[in-house]
Amino acid sequence: MAYLLPFSMQDCYDHSGNRVVDACLHVLRDDSDDVAPAYSDSGFGTRYPSPVPMRRGGIWPQIFLPPGAYRLRITDPYNYIYDEIQGLVIDAPIADVGSGGDVDDRRLAQTGDIKDRYGIGTHPGWVRANGRTIGSAASSASERANDDCQALFVFLWTQDPNLAVSGGRGANAAADWGAAKTIALPDMRGRTHVALDDLGSTAAGRLNGGLFAFGNATTLGSYGGEASHVQTVAEMPSHGHAVTATMDAQGSHAHTGSTSTDGEHFHQVNYNLQFGYKPADGPPVGAVNNVGGSINNVLGYTGNSNIGSHSHAIATNVTGEHAHNITVSVTAQGSNAAMNWLPPFILMSVYLKL
Repeated sequence: MAYLLPFSMQDCYDHSGNRVVDACLHVLRDDSDDVAPAYSDSGFGTRYPSPVPMRRGGIWPQIFLPPGAYRLRITDPYNYIYDEIQGLVIDAPIADVGSGGDVDDRRLAQTGDIKDRYGIGTHPGWVRANGRTIGSAASSASERANDDCQALFVFLWTQDPNLAVSGGRGANAAADWGAAKTIALPDMRGRTHVALDDLGSTAAGRLNGGLFAFGNATTLGSYGGEASHVQTVAEMPSHGHAVTATMDAQGSHAHTGSTSTDGEHFHQVNYNLQFGYKPADGPPVGAVNNVGGSINNVLGYTGNSNIGSHSHAIATNVTGEHAHNITVSVTAQGSNAAMNWLPPFILMSVYLKL
């Protein structure tokens, strides 16, 4: 629903009843001095600059306002206040339940609001959040150079001190607008938007450890993240590698040795013999029994002793002392390629309300 101001197409008079031909209308938010949008048509296609000037001849143009709460201030070109109307509330229509009706979002959105739109190109009453610039008709803005950008220019200048202003920031937004400067739009190209970690409360800590290319978790307009990532060693899970080892042959050789003479000995043989004798002039006579004794190396022994139990020590030389070469091969794994971190997505356009 578009609200047509009742003094549209009417003359303007001061408190003394004198006709005014050079008045200006400031359309403001009711709770601040922020500029509110005013349009020349009920479809909100063409936005007036602020303040809205009178038509030639001292007549107000037709002025349409979307739903909202407003203050209307009428001044001369030097900001002398002729009159001010406070608490002007314009309610949005409510669609009938089940009727399938809807409310045009252009009548509900306020300056600086963001919306996604399944389309491309420019969109009346909105500009793309593409990092380009906006400014007045006298500026060299790249996205939109038109006087209907004033409210968004002031809004962005006030809300985000990190948005670049051509030639540097002046004393205030009004001064920079009057100097035909431009201001950069937030750059949403190829990015998703995430809520501030504090969002007016204490920081939730959900963005701790996040990779920021600019800013931090609690500053409007900060940005960061990665579309892809190469893991560092510290980020890898604990793991093992296959290892192959080989040892070459070195120093073909033999060892020689000798035994010591420790334990040189003899064995004792115990014997028991019987023998007789024969005189030269007669037959054998008697026998000699149980003649015992010990002799060395006598055949026909009946037993031996364990005299001389011993061991031998063997010493080898160190001929052929050498070393072996061991070759270890570790199998390399991985290609060092970056991982794609993008979740499933669909692309559309992002717009900011003028």
